[in-house]
Amino acid sequence: MAPAARSPWKLAKGDDRVEVVPQISITVNSGQAVRMAARAGLGVIMQPSILLRSDVEAGLLVRLFPDWHLRERPMSVIYHRDRRMTPRLRSIISFAISEFGATSERREDLHS
Repeated sequence: MAPAARSPWKLAKGDDRVEVVPQISITVNSGQAVRMAARAGLGVIMQPSILLRSDVEAGLLVRLFPDWHLRERPMSVIYHRDRRMTPRLRSIISFAISEFGATSERREDLHS
């Protein structure tokens, strides 16, 4: 079983916090397989909403507990800092910052 599968789901709603320990019935190593299992009615999954948006809009999946959200977790973009930043790399980092946020000091690092 993958470590993430054993991890409790840490949810927040305002100042309320709760941890849910999922009961594992199947284990797979593919987000697509997890999605298909949920679509087949095999259980509840936790996936990024962007990956499930089309299924939710089509009525194939239903979001449970819409007022509850995952607690924020740190995210890093790791790359080899060579002589210069290519336009492609700058574009990927800019996208990650715009989608997932960053502190002002991290944004300044991008422009240096």
